[in-house]
Amino acid sequence: MHAGEKWVSGIVTGDRPRLDVVGRGVVLDSSDAVAVETLLSAWSRCRTSVPQQKDDLVLSAGDIHDYAYRYKPDALALRLTSVGIQAGRGRQVMLHAAAVSDDTGATVVLVGPSGRGKTTAAMHLARHRLGYVTDELVSIGPDGTVLPFPRPLLAGSESGEGGKSQHAPDDLGLRPCVAALRLSRLVLLDRQPDAPTAPTAGPVPLFDGLMEVIAQSSSLNVLEQPLQRLCRLVDLCGGILRLTYREIGDAEDLIVDLLREPVSATPEWRDPGGHPTPEGSLAWGLMDGRVRRKSYRDAVQVGDEALLMIGDVPVLLTGIGLTIWTHATTAPNFDELVSRVVAEHGPHPEARRLVREAVAALAGADVVGFGHPRPLVDADAVLDGDLLPKPPQVPPHSP
Repeated sequence: MHAGEKWVSGIVTGDRPRLDVVGRGVVLDSSDAVAVETLLSAWSRCRTSVPQQKDDLVLSAGDIHDYAYRYKPDALALRLTSVGIQAGRGRQVMLHAAAVSDDTGATVVLVGPSGRGKTTAAMHLARHRLGYVTDELVSIGPDGTVLPFPRPLLAGSESGEGGKSQHAPDDLGLRPCVAALRLSRLVLLDRQPDAPTAPTAGPVPLFDGLMEVIAQSSSLNVLEQPLQRLCRLVDLCGGILRLTYREIGDAEDLIVDLLREPVSATPEWRDPGGHPTPEGSLAWGLMDGRVRRKSYRDAVQVGDEALLMIGDVPVLLTGIGLTIWTHATTAPNFDELVSRVVAEHGPHPEARRLVREAVAALAGADVVGFGHPRPLVDADAVLDGDLLPKPPQVPPHSP
């Protein structure tokens, strides 16, 4: 949203065009027919005949004039994408991604950072055999329902000269998508100019894939159990795939085939259980030399790895880092913790130091809390390492 702009909420007198922006209504309130038509020609696929709602946002005449005549071509797209993100905040999984679908509504979501080729992929695939869903914001419900956002695309000329400009989907000849869409495949785009001619779509380890998906998400941390929510969606589409290709045209048949194949997957993740000690409680106030879990948003575990959401930051735990976090739910003291780590990972001459460094790293990442009140700490304890520093290293692997 541009500085100084404000949305107006409320019913507008008269019949005004209305856009559906990922479930949120936006009314164009202007008598300037040329300016309105300029916007509608680009946003025609988001236009809806559904009557205006009380909570619709109203784009004022001044803003419409500015967007139609003064601002860069993608300025309104950026603003309305922000509206879509706010509309889904706390309810939908929202990904910075492109999406196309087949005639049954099966949808492949193409995830990647800016410059990875999402818009190019959406244009090519929707010009030929699939329907255009979006090239920027994919909003997914708990049951895998996908909300379309067929906004204009920002693309360059065929010659590659003259920079990028905004194009309506109709002007580009993109096939429309059906109304009812469902998540079928979740694909990480990996375009490599020197890749083999034949494209490949291979499975990605769950946590590796989640880390990449999380990096391309919006407002994930305000969802209830965001990691488990993502894992359930991954289960719906049979896991996360990585598409390695040279040119998207080479991968067209592969993507269409992926949408046709039946999806089956056995969930490999679980809720690790356990709870943090409530911060502000007497236990935290005592600082009694025990290692306790700090608060976290969500956690999932696969084998000997766990992924935590600390605020809006994902933290991966492995080796003795996971062991420490697992036992921190019972608040062991440092000596007890060393004994438990040794019992699980085996003896090591530097076990105490390794556990000390791992606890320090976990404490520095706000995963656990540990400490003594300073008046009770003597020189021997400091030398022994029980007053822990907080180095920035990640938790080490098992001793």
